Amino acid sequence: MLDIMNRLNLTRATMSEKIPILFIVCDVGGTHALLPVIRLFQKSTTELPVVFASGAAPDVLKAAGIPHTVVPLLSIAEFQRVFRDIRPVAVVAGTSGGITVDKHCIAAAKETGIPTIAVLDSWINYVQRFNTDNSDRINPQMLPDRIAVMDEIALNDMVALGFPKERIVVTGSPYLASLKERFLLRSVNKKRIGFIDEPFRETIDAGWHPDWGYDEYGVFADLCRVLLDLGFSGELAVLLHPRRKDTGGYPTPQYPFLVRFVTGEDKSSVIETAGTFVGMSSMLLFELALLSRNVISYQPNLVIKDQFIGNRAGVTSGIYTKEMLRDMLSRMLTSEKDVPTPHAYAYARPDAAERIVELARSL
Repeated sequence: MLDIMNRLNLTRATMSEKIPILFIVCDVGGTHALLPVIRLFQKSTTELPVVFASGAAPDVLKAAGIPHTVVPLLSIAEFQRVFRDIRPVAVVAGTSGGITVDKHCIAAAKETGIPTIAVLDSWINYVQRFNTDNSDRINPQMLPDRIAVMDEIALNDMVALGFPKERIVVTGSPYLASLKERFLLRSVNKKRIGFIDEPFRETIDAGWHPDWGYDEYGVFADLCRVLLDLGFSGELAVLLHPRRKDTGGYPTPQYPFLVRFVTGEDKSSVIETAGTFVGMSSMLLFELALLSRNVISYQPNLVIKDQFIGNRAGVTSGIYTKEMLRDMLSRMLTSEKDVPTPHAYAYARPDAAERIVELARSL
């Protein structure tokens, strides 16, 4: 037992005290979803939250100044032994794809009699967030007591897929509720276009994401071709996904416009000033649409019904051909829009974080 606790870097003092709520995060989206909840918990109690982090989560937590324990992928049985010792009041986890710490922790907590809550951050791949084989089957072992979802769209989607309705609670999205606090709205630079990168090819090849008929490289190539046709001479800023390194595998030919690859804190200046954004189905694209930025969701050769929440919620319109992309970009690049006004998104409940904390304490 001590060997496992040493691997988790947990002290004897931690082990001797009952942990109020244990937060578990693995990927970027799940971490963003729980950050407002963790911060609220910090403010509402004298006890420090305990946060287990894996995958891309430690970098996000470090940047946010949240203390955390980096956790290896232990077996469900090993996590059971940990939970029998630390006995948290509840486990609140983000969601992710594949074989991950959050899923093993939920399964272990259930076996140990500890209440479990999963907090969703996206409107896609619902079932794959609750299994480890990327199939279309929910794994009951990894299905928590409650699932906090963003809105009625997510609830209805999940019920249609076979999730028990009584376990789903519409809390709103803590991340979207804090949207206006995170971005400073400045006058836009119409000569700057932001491209929102998503690692579709990697996740398709890994089996975590279905092939919808396109990937980021094809979308980027179409965008560059259209910008050439339109005579664009400004800057195309590629906002690389946090998992990317260097240029993310994108080709870098010479264009009459500047192509710049942006990571980390440098993304903020692009997000706050670019006049137009092009992407596929990224949550960041949705957030920018809610802030009334010029946003294009481009999904060429789409082989399924459009899953992007921006289009489904009526905040954005889907673009599916290069001709449509050219027409929309031409109009946006000559738009008179200057300082945007945030969109009124009904499901961004200001009390979303409070509702999740209350839910955890009520189980």
